[in-house]
Amino acid sequence: MASSALVDLVCLTFAAWTLLCHAAVYFGASLRQLSAAAALLALAGLLRASRAGSLRDAARKLCGTRAFQPEGRGEAWLWPLAAVCALAVAVARRPDSDDCLYLGFAAGMAAEPGLPVLGADTLYGIPGLPMLLEVYRVHSIEALYAATAWLSGLPAIAVSHLALAPVWGALVPLAYARLFRLLDARRWLLGTLAAALFLILDGGAHGGFGNLAFVRLFQGKAVFLSVFLPLILAYALRFALAPSLLHWVLLAAALIGAVGATGNALWAGPLLAGLALASVWRPNLKATATALAGLAACAYPLALALALRADVHAGVSANLAFAAGRELELLRGTLGYVLGGGWQAAALLAAPLLAAAAWRAGLGAGLSAWLSLGFILLFNPLSGPWAALNVTSPSNYYRVFWILPFPVFVGLAAIAAARRTLRPAARPAARAAAAAVLLAALFPTRLALSRANGTTLGLPALKVPDEYPLIGMLNAALPERRVAAPVEVSQWLVTQERHAYPLLVKDMPFDSLSRRIGPDAVADRARLMAHLGGGRPARLPSRALADAVPRYGLEGAVFDAGLPWAGEIRATLEEARFYLKGSLYGYEVWGR
Repeated sequence: MASSALVDLVCLTFAAWTLLCHAAVYFGASLRQLSAAAALLALAGLLRASRAGSLRDAARKLCGTRAFQPEGRGEAWLWPLAAVCALAVAVARRPDSDDCLYLGFAAGMAAEPGLPVLGADTLYGIPGLPMLLEVYRVHSIEALYAATAWLSGLPAIAVSHLALAPVWGALVPLAYARLFRLLDARRWLLGTLAAALFLILDGGAHGGFGNLAFVRLFQGKAVFLSVFLPLILAYALRFALAPSLLHWVLLAAALIGAVGATGNALWAGPLLAGLALASVWRPNLKATATALAGLAACAYPLALALALRADVHAGVSANLAFAAGRELELLRGTLGYVLGGGWQAAALLAAPLLAAAAWRAGLGAGLSAWLSLGFILLFNPLSGPWAALNVTSPSNYYRVFWILPFPVFVGLAAIAAARRTLRPAARPAARAAAAAVLLAALFPTRLALSRANGTTLGLPALKVPDEYPLIGMLNAALPERRVAAPVEVSQWLVTQERHAYPLLVKDMPFDSLSRRIGPDAVADRARLMAHLGGGRPARLPSRALADAVPRYGLEGAVFDAGLPWAGEIRATLEEARFYLKGSLYGYEVWGR
């Protein structure tokens, strides 16, 4: 099957899965019922395909007449590149605590397949506690991990890290090839290769595209940025250039699938699609009608965004504070978080201008110009605070950079350096600028796959800290029982099925939890966890732990044995009739 047909088919399939998940959430269906519905839908598709004559004929009808034909000489090189990308995901291990919350959703669904999908919180073991944020209920990627885990008998974390993450990795160059075939039909492979290399190499900043790609493709937001973002741009351009029902459905599917990967796609997906459509628009009736039809494909994510807006703001209202007069500080901090510093950051920021100037006209120029305009409208001292409070939240303001997809611009820079159709007078300057962009992209200040970036390479393994066996020991000793533990232990507990219940999973101030147990209790839990260890341990009065045992119904505790007050903690636990269950990696596990 041609790569374009394959990636189209994956996009359509994941969008259908996402719609099924949303229906399951709305009607309160269980994971068992969701899986059965998906199986019936797949069976119906296969039966329909068999009636069409063959799977090949069905795919040809769905994805076009070239579905099984080679797509040029570069196609033979695209598949090895996809294999390299899948291998990079498999061998790279860069644990990320942000993964714990989402893996907790998947593990909870897999452990209780008879409960409503994403119907209530499964992390804390508090009866009646709703999902920490309503927007998490639009996710379908965790339900995919859960369903696969339930059907296969594998742990959800193994499905996410070892089974499906490499698949997403292989799809990355296929998705970018889908876009670059439109931007430059002759040199699309060069653009795809440059974009993929940038994502493999770039580890210069924690919030950069490289650190949200192959080292984190087990997370939904990374899948959105690395797979669905280029597909949204490609399908929007394709529909604008050749409007048809199939092209419209593909655009809608990419937008829906993106929402299934991350709730951030509720705003980022439609904005990217709208900017791509605008880049092709011309002031005439036909082009206007086409653009409006393309925008109609954004209706579903926009409707969800409007429906969930109030719930999301209520859920993180404590995180929606922004002090006046700190606008420039917000912009500077965001720049450093996404691009780091130095000449590499300046070169990457200039990449969209290079892409727009090198072509003067055409898809590359228009797309670069409109994406830059959309970014500038959100990233400036005047509208930046509004965007932080109403679109992303201040702590996640860096995500406005998702409207400025540097891998696309790096690919365009590589193509610009090789083009011979540039104006003779502009060639030296354009190629020098392209060389600077490529140097910045391919020689970052820190490599994504390096120990300096927190990444180790080896045989495929779970992307977890070295101390992860402690998590397994604790969950085996105290399944579904309340435990007090430092944050670095608590956050990983929920990544396994039938886990112990931590006091807190994430330090983000979720108001749904505060409303259920009270803000004072949330703060008290955080202090107790710091008393037991963590990056910044803080000693509490001697009776604090003893009083917390009956107050929270604690049946277990974990603490850093190297703390100066570790002896005091042991004495308190012995007095509460806890006993030592084991010790590992410098931690002691106590329980009743």
